[in-house]
Amino acid sequence: MDSNKRKEREYEVVDRTFRIALVLKALFAAGEVLGGLAMIFLTPTRLNALVHWLTAGELKENPSDFIVSHLLIFSQHYTGSAQLIGTIYLLSHGLVKLVVIYFLWRRVLKAYPISIAVIGLFIVYQVWEIVVHHSVLMILATLVDIIVIWLTVLEYRRMQGKW
Repeated sequence: MDSNKRKEREYEVVDRTFRIALVLKALFAAGEVLGGLAMIFLTPTRLNALVHWLTAGELKENPSDFIVSHLLIFSQHYTGSAQLIGTIYLLSHGLVKLVVIYFLWRRVLKAYPISIAVIGLFIVYQVWEIVVHHSVLMILATLVDIIVIWLTVLEYRRMQGKW
């Protein structure tokens, strides 16, 4: 296989992987937007009522159930300010990412460095959250964002002919 065909195959693999990552990232971002919209209506009182309703039967059977006890702790710490911060974070994070993904999907060259910077800023915030709250979910989101940045850099370099 000559070098041009190998390079073309590498381009295809990067492009396909990049497109798959964008679709997955878009689905996750849409979930964030939906979660943010749901949080608008999920007041602390409603969450407590929902968690107690969902866990009442399990608490009678097994009062030390790991998941149930953590759900109860979470609902007790869910305050109006947590609702507001969570809503703002999820909506802004999801909407910004959907806009960035749209322009990346359309192959707008200026979107590549902008998306790298935006996702990089989200990573900085996420790392702070990881340090403060030790969130496994935030660790996974950050790893996915790092992979997306790496693929974005590769795709950007490929589009500029700097492969």
